[in-house]
Amino acid sequence: MGNTYRDILMNLFWDAHTELRPSKLVSTYLQEQLPRLWGEDCGRWSVISVGKAAIEMARGAASSGISWRTRCCVTKYGYAESIEGWEILEAAHPLPDHRSLTAASRCLSIARACESEKDRCLLLLSGGTSSLLVAPVEGLSFEEKTALMKVLLTLKIDIHSLNLIRKQLSQIKRGGWARALAPGHSLTLAISDVPGDIPSSIGSGISVIEREAPLQALQLLREFGVLKAFPGVQSVLERKASSSPKEHDVEEGRRHPFEVLLSNAMFLQKLSTLAERAGYEVSLFRDGLSRPLDELLCTFRAVLGERKRSHRSQLYVWGGEPLCEVTGTGKGGRMQHLALGMCPWLSEQGDIWMLALGTDGTDGPTDAAGAFVGPYTVEQSCQLGVDVMTFFADFDSYTFHQLLQTQVKTGATNTHVGDVVMFLCLPS
Repeated sequence: MGNTYRDILMNLFWDAHTELRPSKLVSTYLQEQLPRLWGEDCGRWSVISVGKAAIEMARGAASSGISWRTRCCVTKYGYAESIEGWEILEAAHPLPDHRSLTAASRCLSIARACESEKDRCLLLLSGGTSSLLVAPVEGLSFEEKTALMKVLLTLKIDIHSLNLIRKQLSQIKRGGWARALAPGHSLTLAISDVPGDIPSSIGSGISVIEREAPLQALQLLREFGVLKAFPGVQSVLERKASSSPKEHDVEEGRRHPFEVLLSNAMFLQKLSTLAERAGYEVSLFRDGLSRPLDELLCTFRAVLGERKRSHRSQLYVWGGEPLCEVTGTGKGGRMQHLALGMCPWLSEQGDIWMLALGTDGTDGPTDAAGAFVGPYTVEQSCQLGVDVMTFFADFDSYTFHQLLQTQVKTGATNTHVGDVVMFLCLPS
């Protein structure tokens, strides 16, 4: 029976994904909007696609009928597929590797090849770009910057704060790529995985020109208690803070318009619409996941515990990106950990099933997208001699769900709009 409910929720996810395929969104936009934005009197056109959805977005550009001078795609290991006429690069995520340096260098070289105001570059941007493109500022080693990111990713830090720090330590982020494009123009089409869909946070804003903020970065690193462990980082930020800030060129920024084609909120709305058409009563909580994980567990229990019973199946949907401080030694991701934390409560209900999913197909540094749990998961774990709370305390959700066969593995979905959690409540 549990597999039937799992199929129901997974089918809703895949149906929403199919209707919002990045290739379709990109191709439609280029055919309908690009002539209005760029017109006919343009020079050479190039395209760069970066992120976890890069391959799918690149396919949209490839099918648009536009003759591109240069075509480059950068994606995560395991996500690459060949596209005729395209240069395909792979790099590491969530922590960068030396291929991230190579990929950043290549993207900057494409930008610098724009020699005329009539030259144009289309940037197709999606989540994961911050790790896939790395170009540390002068005076900071790749090794130290990567070590800092490794520490920050274990802390309860929101993506906007994390990317603010990244941007102050990079030559390509914070509009660095757009500056290299001068005197050419760009257009960014993005799939957003960040709360609020703020352009300067999506992919750490490589095409969004903004002022430096070294003082804010220093303050954040002090608050998290990690600044003194990274002397090179501290030196670079203090040097920036003591120098005269560069003027923010508003006109320069206008040469680089930015459009969000798909976001977590749009995906949730589509999923909810499909569920309502199928006869479910839907309660939608946009950006409801963007808070500390322990608060989320309390919220789920409170909202679901107070729901009004119905003769129809009810679907509760949350989206966003939880904040999670990893303190154990186990392996897992936010969605698997969240599902594990809900198991004891679900075992007391008897009629609620939960699917927690990273929409890109990878939850944290694992090959699982998430997990599906329900009222019998704890009972099954006891039969196997597996203690839920021991695995939860050690942040070893991956191993738990692997043992219980409650993992969800989708492979690369070729999209990335953050995380989605669904609760299916059976009719009374």
